[in-house]
Amino acid sequence: MGWIGLVVTLVVFAALAWAGVAPLWRLVVFFPATVSASGFLQARFRFCVGFARIGVSNFGDLGQTQPVESEAARKADRARGLRLTYYAALIGLAAAMVAVAATGLRR
Repeated sequence: MGWIGLVVTLVVFAALAWAGVAPLWRLVVFFPATVSASGFLQARFRFCVGFARIGVSNFGDLGQTQPVESEAARKADRARGLRLTYYAALIGLAAAMVAVAATGLRR
């Protein structure tokens, strides 16, 4: 998802810049940039935010999950997943702010 989100971010930014839309409209870059950042962060930390939310883990074969039995471990996983989500949103916000600031890019 990291690479796909990055490509979508660049395409959306290029399309908005080419179309000459008002700079504030470029804030929509936030969404694909956040998806991209989330994908890269999850890959880097080898941690699935979605699994953390539902309380499962996967340390075996692809597609096979096991429930996280310990409430403390589930709580720690949810906190880590939330932290990664916040980091991804901050990266997405930074990308959106760069897109807004890049006002000199027009047709």
